[in-house]
Amino acid sequence: MGNTHAEHAPYGCYPAAGEDQWIAICVTSDAQWASLRRLMGGPDWAMSAELDRGASRVRRRAELDDALGGWTSAQEPRELAARLQAQGIAAGAVLNNRQLLDDPHLGERGFFVEIDEPDLGVKRYPGQAIRMSADPARDWTPSPVLGEHTREVLGDLLGFADDYIEGLEAREAIGIWRELTTPT
Repeated sequence: MGNTHAEHAPYGCYPAAGEDQWIAICVTSDAQWASLRRLMGGPDWAMSAELDRGASRVRRRAELDDALGGWTSAQEPRELAARLQAQGIAAGAVLNNRQLLDDPHLGERGFFVEIDEPDLGVKRYPGQAIRMSADPARDWTPSPVLGEHTREVLGDLLGFADDYIEGLEAREAIGIWRELTTPT
């Protein structure tokens, strides 16, 4: 069903103003539909009494989605999401990676973590989406570099002897990570 819902309409992602900008809107009750119509200024396409009931809106989903998309395509997604939420309608701007990194709400919640990657420097990454009050602070570490744990995997986990591992390395069958050093 993609972004749609079997029992609710309109319910999905709709185009918004700007290049590749979208907004998710989920109308789950007749009262929310009435609020959405008022917010849109009562356009003719939305005023049919038949659309007052959810089952009728579901049957006419394609028509509603096209018409609603025509209206949302002229709206800034974050601003529209705030206006819809103020009316009790579930809505949210669909954010791309750059917008997520710059999102003030996620920043305020401490969602992003900074990790000093050995070959890349300090980078921001998404943290844990769900936070519980009793959760301890997380100790975030850099991603392993290629071959960083080869010796531990072959020796400690698989039980190969050091001389066997060294033989594999000498034949270049495996790579063992060595911290990069700058020549002096």
